[in-house]
Amino acid sequence: MITIFVGITFVVIGFLYFYMPNIMIKLCEIAKKYLFNEKTIILNGKKIGLILFLLGCIVLTIKISRYYTHRDKYYLATKEFYNRNFKNSEKLCLEILSVHPKNIFVLELLGKIYFATGRYDLAKNIFLKIKNLAPSKSDQMEKYLQRISVNKKE
Repeated sequence: MITIFVGITFVVIGFLYFYMPNIMIKLCEIAKKYLFNEKTIILNGKKIGLILFLLGCIVLTIKISRYYTHRDKYYLATKEFYNRNFKNSEKLCLEILSVHPKNIFVLELLGKIYFATGRYDLAKNIFLKIKNLAPSKSDQMEKYLQRISVNKKE
């Protein structure tokens, strides 16, 4: 969350240096007090703007690529699950949950993995956790919990 804020801040400051010189001068006054003298900032304003803009783009790109990496891992975990390769699917789910412990979709997939492999107590704990995290999925989780109780009795 902080990296997104920092990235957007750098992008906005970069645009200000390019297109709003009056705001740039105000920023120069602030920077003069703390970082540089006014002449350096005015003479190198475009360079500073470009550097800040590029830093913002880099920070945002890193954050976005992390999001897609986790989304791709979820896709792979789902694919492994439907190919009945539960061990790899579980491993991928646990990797994602180490970073995003409240991801409902990954938790649900992990619960299904535990159910499919006969680890009903673990599946029950996962489905109860989802029920608490996402009340909108309460009915669906209740169905899974009923199936667990039926399978345990057999």
